[in-house]
Amino acid sequence: MRAIINHLFILLVGDHFNPLGMVRSLGEEHINPIVVLVGEDSYLVQSSKYIRRLHKVHSAQEGLELIIKEYSKSSYKPFILTGSDDIIAVIDRNYDRLCRDFFFFNAGGQGRVNKLLSKKEQNNLAKQCGFNVPAYEEVNLGDYPKEVTYPLITKAVDSTINNWKSQVYICRNEDELLEAYSHLKSEKILLQQYIEKKNETGFDAFSINEGRDTYLPLQLTYFTTTETSFGNAIYFFEPHDKELLEKINRIMMMTKFSGIFSIDFLEGKDGRLYFLEINFRNSAWSYPSTKAGVNLLVLWAESTLMQSLKISDVIIKKLPFSAIVEIPEFLSGLKKGIGSAVKTYKLIHNSDCLVFWNKNDNKPFWKEVFHTVGYLIKRMIHRLCFFRILL
Repeated sequence: MRAIINHLFILLVGDHFNPLGMVRSLGEEHINPIVVLVGEDSYLVQSSKYIRRLHKVHSAQEGLELIIKEYSKSSYKPFILTGSDDIIAVIDRNYDRLCRDFFFFNAGGQGRVNKLLSKKEQNNLAKQCGFNVPAYEEVNLGDYPKEVTYPLITKAVDSTINNWKSQVYICRNEDELLEAYSHLKSEKILLQQYIEKKNETGFDAFSINEGRDTYLPLQLTYFTTTETSFGNAIYFFEPHDKELLEKINRIMMMTKFSGIFSIDFLEGKDGRLYFLEINFRNSAWSYPSTKAGVNLLVLWAESTLMQSLKISDVIIKKLPFSAIVEIPEFLSGLKKGIGSAVKTYKLIHNSDCLVFWNKNDNKPFWKEVFHTVGYLIKRMIHRLCFFRILL
């Protein structure tokens, strides 16, 4: 790690527990990052004790302009890191301006990451690499499928679209598809064959040298999932499927991506593994990976400087290694009743890593608790006022 200690680490991020984990992953290695925080009403990330300097901006482009102005003349080439698709898209559009003065996640040329953010493009690459890919087609909003049969699932064409997670609907017939369309606002929609889900699995990893060298140390799966989303609790285990690892190496070579990424798969009830997506940025599970012994941010930076995988010092503490996003998971259990809440509490208590709570950096946890309680109180007051109007 000594080779990177002279380099600035700049996080261009939104206010979320994903970048909070990035701050902690660096801070725990005595690297205090500069944080350029995008958005209004932020409270979480900025409360970490590990931040060296904080800038607040209204947009990712404004943040990037600030970074170029303030830090492009640094003695050692700084690293720019991010954890969201919309921000990596902005960085990618400015590749030519950044490549001389900064290290950052990229696919070897301007605009290439934005192309890779397309779900259709990812599915095409996955098919070429031999992954199982559910049938799919991209359509205009309101159009009926020509190739995909029911049941199907609707998805955003890429994850830079506002509220892209809200565009997921399971449709078992034409009427349900029309109903889903009435809630969607995007001009283009991806329709994909619906596969009955047993679980999801994936990897948090990194690649260097335009995807030629990839490090896939840990595989993860979820304790619970729903039909349309993943859960808040995971555990890592050692990957054993050599054929799957070879396919991942192959697709990363095709993307030419250098950076931290995650790749996700659906475990079908039919016993098959289906490709879902690649996220070309840091994920929320990278901090649990750090606590398990694999600090992806530091390892990627060191390997980038060395131009080869620098992983000989990695010591994985234990496997399986569990982690949970404890506050939303507890609230979810509470909504289902006291029995579920007790079960969730035990899951939290037995987890090896909590995303919010950190005894050495506990202020973000309390900020999140107060924010959540305040939000719930406002909802209760709003509902009471609504019922009073009805009465």
